[in-house]
Parts: sequence; C-alpha cells; structure tokens
Amino acid sequence: VVILVDLSRADPAADLRNYLADFSEIIRDGAGVIGAGRPGADAADKVEGLHAVIAELDLFLPVFEVDVRRRSDVLLLLEALFSQIEMSSDGSEN
Repeated sequence: VVILVDLSRADPAADLRNYLADFSEIIRDGAGVIGAGRPGADAADKVEGLHAVIAELDLFLPVFEVDVRRRSDVLLLLEALFSQIEMSSDGSEN
C-alpha cells in the first residue's frame, strides 16, 4: 500500500491514523510506504507526528517527503514498497 499524506492539512497525523485504520489488514499482512507531500516550513514537525502515529501502532512504514508530480519521487515510493515485498517473500521461502 502507498499512502499519500498531505502535510498542508490541519492535522496530517490524524489523517494518517484514519488511513492506517482503513488499510490495517492489508498493511499488517503486506507492505506499505508513506509519501508525505506538500511540505511547508513546519514539515519536520509534521513528519515527526507521522512517525509517532506509526510507532503507536507498532508498524514499520518508511516515510518519504515527496512531490508526486516528480517521476523520481513516485519511483522512490514504489522501489521502497517493492523492496519490502521482496524481503517478505524471501523470508517466507526459507
């Protein structure tokens, strides 16, 4: 799962909490990455809030500041997701 969070919204951490609740089964059984878009001057604080939500839920989900209009940023999200999928499939075969 790729979840995109808009950092310009009032409470992106609450948004992420809602997304993770909606996709909880898929994320726990699979892989996921978080793309944090529209970073502003307070991006570091808001990204830290996203990490706090992820930690509260005892999940491992990498968070990347991205601009989804940039091909390289979208590829970064997909590469991270595919790496997780590959790692989980390698572990299940052994």
